[in-house]
Amino acid sequence: MADKDLKEIIREAAEEPQSATVDGQTIQQRPLSDLIAAAKFTAGSNAAARPGAGIRIHKPMGNSAV
Repeated sequence: MADKDLKEIIREAAEEPQSATVDGQTIQQRPLSDLIAAAKFTAGSNAAARPGAGIRIHKPMGNSAV
């Protein structure tokens, strides 16, 4: 669910201007590169949280001549 939210935030940020000034107050958004990096980090963290995602153990089987 967090990935979908970040993707939506990135899409909306790309459509809007990076900074705006109204009545002497300036508002700036985070750069798109930071938002994309956050989305990749979150996706990687979610993938690493799965049990057994990074380790696989195989038993050698059969007669090999290696």
